[in-house]
Amino acid sequence: MNLKTTRAILVLEDEAIIAMDIALTLEDAGFGQIVVCGTSDDAHACIDAGAPRLAIVDLNLQKGQTSLSVTARLADLGIPFIVLSGESEVERHASGMPSVVPRIAKPFKGADLIAMVGRILDGA
Repeated sequence: MNLKTTRAILVLEDEAIIAMDIALTLEDAGFGQIVVCGTSDDAHACIDAGAPRLAIVDLNLQKGQTSLSVTARLADLGIPFIVLSGESEVERHASGMPSVVPRIAKPFKGADLIAMVGRILDGA
């Protein structure tokens, strides 16, 4: 998928049910195309294909992996992102992320996610 032409929202979430919930929540709210990746490697490949307009990123992925390489790359590229993860995970990984990153704790409310995505995209 070429994000350059679609300017999709990138979702990096390794739990399929949560990823589907995020995608459907955003699609139902009218945010357009959503691209879901389950691994950091997949997310990097999607970014290589073209910068998303926004990313929603889970910090802890399967098999002890984290998404810190993806958040660092998004920050370097100036692509806004939201960390969607448990508060303890956010605190544990905070030293590896930029100081001002929007965060939503799991479990999340769809309305909170929609509001934050809207605020970020309106400001972009």
